Amino acid sequence: MPERKVFRAFVFADFQSLRKSDFSPEVVVLEANTPIHDSTAYDRGFIIPPDVLSKATPRSCIPLYLGHDHKERLGQLCDFRYKPFEKRLVARLHVPPEKQKRFLALLSRGINGISLELHTLEERGKYLNRALKIDIKAAALVDRPACKRCRVKRRNGSR
Repeated sequence: MPERKVFRAFVFADFQSLRKSDFSPEVVVLEANTPIHDSTAYDRGFIIPPDVLSKATPRSCIPLYLGHDHKERLGQLCDFRYKPFEKRLVARLHVPPEKQKRFLALLSRGINGISLELHTLEERGKYLNRALKIDIKAAALVDRPACKRCRVKRRNGSR
């Protein structure tokens, strides 16, 4: 299975909900039937059908690192749930109290994109590959996600 680092898949978390009182917002991890183009650029992009996405729920928490080098762990994504009507996989972002100040400082400096690391088994299609199986390994906070929609919003609504 090829290893991919997917920037497109993680939809932004709202910066306003990241106050000290509520530092575990629910975020959308993956959406079914959405073309995904990743940084690995093995070939063309791929899509994840709803039946494959519904089986992709990790059994435990996955780590959230600063960058893809895995040197600093900022938190984790837990409580994965598949929402069948919306065809989305959602998770709860947990940042421990000792990392919250660092996490907010990184967001305010522009390091506010979230990227997923996953392994995929794909069927080659005419325009896009079709995922037959996905395995979510980790997530990373990065400064330049491939899609601007993957950024964590700032307090005033700008990105």
